[in-house]
Amino acid sequence: MARKASFSILTMFVTVGLVSAVLYGYEFFFNPYTGMPANGWIGNELYTWGHLVKNNQYGFRERNFDSPKPSGIYRIMVLGDSLTWGVGLAPEERYTAIAENLLNKTFNDRKFEILNFGISGSTTIQERERYCGSIRTSGLLI
Repeated sequence: MARKASFSILTMFVTVGLVSAVLYGYEFFFNPYTGMPANGWIGNELYTWGHLVKNNQYGFRERNFDSPKPSGIYRIMVLGDSLTWGVGLAPEERYTAIAENLLNKTFNDRKFEILNFGISGSTTIQERERYCGSIRTSGLLI
């Protein structure tokens, strides 16, 4: 009787092991994350899904720009979170760059700069503080 119970328990463990291997074994043998673009810190460089993140002199993921603003340029400031910052996108793929290109193509007599001040994970309160505290009062947009 004890032998029969031992055999039943052993059979149950083997069955559970085989079912688990069939259901979850693929991930153990074939890592689905192999070949994915770099995301996060690699050494001293930050990547967002394969795109190297470079910040400007003010610490934003934006190109360097003149401050104060040169005359004749219409400057638009965009605040936002990770969608504005451009998670997984190259800087030229973000909606701010696309809008800037469209405005400059549409209005040949004017020059537009749309500056992206998005920070991944920021809240509306942090965006307000960014605008009221450092950006507006520092003369970056004037």
